[in-house]
Amino acid sequence: MCLAAIGDAVRFLLARQSPDGAWRDFALPVGAACCWTTAYTLPRVAAAAALVGCDIRPALRAAAEHLRRHATPHGWGYNTACPADADSTAHALLALPDAHPRHAAALARFFLREGGVRTYRWPPPGHGWGAAHPEVTATAVRALRGWLPSDHALLRAGLAWLATGRAAYWWDAPHYLPLELLRLGLPVADWPPTAPSAFDEALALECTILRGDPARVDPLLALRLADGSWPCAPILRLPGPAGSFMQRFADERRVFTTATALSALVRATGSGDGAAAVGRSGLTWLV
Repeated sequence: MCLAAIGDAVRFLLARQSPDGAWRDFALPVGAACCWTTAYTLPRVAAAAALVGCDIRPALRAAAEHLRRHATPHGWGYNTACPADADSTAHALLALPDAHPRHAAALARFFLREGGVRTYRWPPPGHGWGAAHPEVTATAVRALRGWLPSDHALLRAGLAWLATGRAAYWWDAPHYLPLELLRLGLPVADWPPTAPSAFDEALALECTILRGDPARVDPLLALRLADGSWPCAPILRLPGPAGSFMQRFADERRVFTTATALSALVRATGSGDGAAAVGRSGLTWLV
């Protein structure tokens, strides 16, 4: 049942891929995401397809080429009209086995002196989008671990900042930040209740597996739709500059939630990290 669901989800995501190689989702005022969502989806589809024996190298090459075409000296943005941000850049570094060192250096410039990572570099002081955000920090640290020695001062500062305990900024999904912390090998002190969304159900499942606790895939599988995807929900926050006003957006194309469910199901099969990119020396899916 689990492998069949993985295969159906891979086929759904391939059908959602645009001709230019991107996976687009989230209808924000600035348009749909492309670079961010492609970077997030690419390694999850690659890991899942390998597990069920699907040869989808053309689709993976197209997604990787989309990211390469739209890289800037400052990294990657939410889409091609937006400035580079730390989260998109971190996910692109994790997704591309042949990423350039200059993009790792670009990500390092998002780190603040106290160790946290700001999502954007452009906002003026006091603007919430330019403050350090824990879920972005965790992903950035994870991405730079592939480029820096484990005892590098930047990584140590980021891990120390994360240990102080903060709430996620961009997500209405209680398990998004805990999963990123667990992927870094950090403890999660307070175990949150699962939110009523397929997205958070998938995150919670992967958290449970990483913690070594008994895990059941049935609740996640029960939420599947007939086309092999999982239903969307308003999971992404868009806070106002001062944090007083907040909009919430769903991944209406169901790409982001389905990719997240894939990651959890691949983890549940015991095949490792469903979000892990191919190693930089293993370029087999790009040739």
